[in-house]
Amino acid sequence: MTFLIGLLITLSKGYDHAEVIMVSNKDILIAAFLNALFCIGAGVVGSIAYWRSYRHRHIMMVVYTFLLWLCLAMITTIGYLAYNNTALNLKTKLGMKWRYDLTAEQHMVLQTNLRCCGFENPADHATYSAHCWPESLLPGCQNRLYNFQYNFLVKTYTMCFALLPVHVLATLSALYVFHDSKVEEPSYPPDMTDEDPTKVDTPAINFEHPACPACKNWTF
Repeated sequence: MTFLIGLLITLSKGYDHAEVIMVSNKDILIAAFLNALFCIGAGVVGSIAYWRSYRHRHIMMVVYTFLLWLCLAMITTIGYLAYNNTALNLKTKLGMKWRYDLTAEQHMVLQTNLRCCGFENPADHATYSAHCWPESLLPGCQNRLYNFQYNFLVKTYTMCFALLPVHVLATLSALYVFHDSKVEEPSYPPDMTDEDPTKVDTPAINFEHPACPACKNWTF
């Protein structure tokens, strides 16, 4: 739910520089969205499995555990994407992305949000507007974009890697609870399962009487 709420706030531009994340970190946003879906799905399936009967619980707990491992994989993916960008010359990656991957509209979004013009200077792949032109006194976006991205990515992978042991503990706890909550179905002795439980064995009553020849060998 935390991932989903943060994602929705970002997409609704609910804080400063949300548009920078939307333009520069689409891969992380997609991974966060998938992680939110898997985690919420796991929570729903696990809750239903807890309240279902034994026969249904077994299958649902298998699905629940599978979703938990998918959540673990997605959290690791988010952390890896963030760490990989900061570890391998982030400034060069930002320059290549600015010059070859971003469109003019995306340049405009970053320049307006960061209050800069061009990448290194106003003459370096800038999208000109009323606030950005070749002779503009605005600085290039390189340093401001780098500082924002570095802080964002470091916080992202730190949070994700800190969540990993907590999530593993939750997964192992779920497996333990599943194993501990198994209830055996009632079983009956072999000599009782094939017989009618309403049948009651009673001794035969002999009605034979010396004064009544017709009652000979009568039993009830």
